[in-house]
Amino acid sequence: MEISVQKEFDSLMSRPGVLGALILSATGAVILSSFDSEKTIERATAVYDLISSSDKVKDLSKTKPDVIKFIRVKTELYELLICPSNDYIFATFANNTKDSKNF
Repeated sequence: MEISVQKEFDSLMSRPGVLGALILSATGAVILSSFDSEKTIERATAVYDLISSSDKVKDLSKTKPDVIKFIRVKTELYELLICPSNDYIFATFANNTKDSKNF
């Protein structure tokens, strides 16, 4: 892992409200995680499944190829931000409330 990526990851983790983050390969393999191993697997699977489902939606465009740039899922308690690319999937899990709950 390049030092600049690790520094950015650490910087993101220090932001208020951020509960954790994942970097996955395009195939869903975990590259970097701030969660314990059980939560990493659970969240990585959920993120990869969401990206896979989103790929089906982008295929609805019959006139030209489409690319997913960003996915945001916001619930009453949490916010999930996903930035997919050709090589990597970056996901941030944030607290959507003023209370600091463990995600």
